Amino acid sequence: MHQRAAERGMQGASAYVFVAPGAGAATAPRTFADLRVGPLAGRNFRSLQEFAVASVIEGHHAIADVARVFRVPPWRLEQWVRETGHAV
Repeated sequence: MHQRAAERGMQGASAYVFVAPGAGAATAPRTFADLRVGPLAGRNFRSLQEFAVASVIEGHHAIADVARVFRVPPWRLEQWVRETGHAV
């Protein structure tokens, strides 16, 4: 059994479970509430576009994950981020 799997409470061996070194336990945001934590908690945004861009820039979420929550194409969100002067 892998040491990291044991540290996370896995008992016994499994041929189907692999733990990548350095893998974080963070999960991708699935709802607007998931995005309203950390630096975005309690903030109001003038538009959904502003909220989406802040989720990427300040919330440090992946463009693909945020685009999925907002139901916009990832290329569109990437464009919005670039329009603010931030590198993608």
